[in-house]
Amino acid sequence: MKRCCIVLLALFFLIPSSFAQQSEDKPLNISPEEREAAVRAIVKEFDARYVFPEVASKVKQTIEERLVNKGYDQITTGQALAATLTTDLQAITKDKHVRVNCKHPEATQTR
Repeated sequence: MKRCCIVLLALFFLIPSSFAQQSEDKPLNISPEEREAAVRAIVKEFDARYVFPEVASKVKQTIEERLVNKGYDQITTGQALAATLTTDLQAITKDKHVRVNCKHPEATQTR
């Protein structure tokens, strides 16, 4: 009986997350306007909140230059944008804790 309860509890916790994962696996297509707005919002928040202001300033300058020089124009999904920004931010800051994530609106509603 105890083993049965453990299996049921495991299924209870795993099933909802697997549905959310399926939702997150679908590409979240973004328009050029959404892409630019997302990049600008991330840069703004990073500049306001990052613990080292001089590094935040360098991030802001570098990412905005890439945006102006169409460095993100080939990106068409939120997941690809998040991955690219994570790589860029980690390269600039040398901080492997910095990450950008993309979640499907459906995934945030199911939790």
